[in-house]
Amino acid sequence: MKGARRQSREIALQALYAWQLSGGDPVAGARELEGFDKGDAKFAEGLVRGVRDRAAELAAMIARNVRLFFVYTHGVVEYLRDPRQLVWSFGSAFKDPRVTCHYWRDCDHTFYARFVRTRLLDALEEWFVGAFGAGKEPHDTPT
Repeated sequence: MKGARRQSREIALQALYAWQLSGGDPVAGARELEGFDKGDAKFAEGLVRGVRDRAAELAAMIARNVRLFFVYTHGVVEYLRDPRQLVWSFGSAFKDPRVTCHYWRDCDHTFYARFVRTRLLDALEEWFVGAFGAGKEPHDTPT
């Protein structure tokens, strides 16, 4: 038997996936799913509302041509078990070329180990160079 929180996370993910496919109100969609009443309704609705609201903020930033860099680590394994969940939850925003997203299951969220910090700094440097031309000589900068 599933726990109430696990049931709620599954309902939230199903509702968000349906929302990305067909639109509508994802919170109302969650309430209509089988098993909604067996989970923690407040928790499920909070997850769905949070993603819906963050998706709108993300889309607004992309519309303003903001470049974004995300790193998800093992520290969020309770909520994020597969990097495809980001696309399922946030839709086309995570497919936009202005959004860079890494899912490092082998890292913790504190970046305590030296090799993890090095990995993060290397990824950030690569992102800066790719997104902004950082590190290029002034005469190499596109106009």
